[in-house]
Amino acid sequence: YRLFGLNHSQKTILFAAQPLDSQVDTAQARISQCEAIADLLNYITVHNYQLIVRLPPSKDEVLSKELTELLSSSDNAAIDTPFCYLTTPEEALYHADVIASINSTMLLEGMLLHRGAVSIKYLEFEPLFAEVGIPVVERQSVLYEVLDVIMSGNFNYPLDAESKAAALFGCGFFDGKATERISAFLTEFPARCKRGEFTQHSVLYRFLHNETLDVVGIPSCLLIRS
Repeated sequence: YRLFGLNHSQKTILFAAQPLDSQVDTAQARISQCEAIADLLNYITVHNYQLIVRLPPSKDEVLSKELTELLSSSDNAAIDTPFCYLTTPEEALYHADVIASINSTMLLEGMLLHRGAVSIKYLEFEPLFAEVGIPVVERQSVLYEVLDVIMSGNFNYPLDAESKAAALFGCGFFDGKATERISAFLTEFPARCKRGEFTQHSVLYRFLHNETLDVVGIPSCLLIRS
């Protein structure tokens, strides 16, 4: 909080901004994101809370000049830029009371840290995390109602939220050992191929039959030939 010039005793909302470059209309999507941030700024001003806007690591200019000036002039708000992030994502999540975003994976990470999380659906998209109990709001009034509940301490995720998230977005559990599993798989993969443990259809066949396509590695000789 000292890094951002904020007060550690005040409740804080972290907004994870996104480039939104996968949207049909990126410009309009970014306008909607700015509207969401402006609504959050109004909310924290009224309730004397705090807001940190974490800009995307892609370094896209996602804030309007007007909104940047409003955030910069507020005693209760701060902007963390990718040109020199003041905190890691883990630290930012850990110290926030609420994680807000359009559809960032930081919403899921916030939920796993037992923080309140809210997806602000001011634009048309398919919410990734609604199935695990993260609230999805489509207008300002509902956003404020959800924030009131979270800030009051009366918000709880469904009992199966973490297990459902692990099934939807992981391998069935979150144990921090993904790197170990990947390393072990890649190490054993050549020998298992020789033993015939991996017999599967060609990439073209899988593509035409809507099967999952997985690339484990591309031999350097193929790159040289191409």
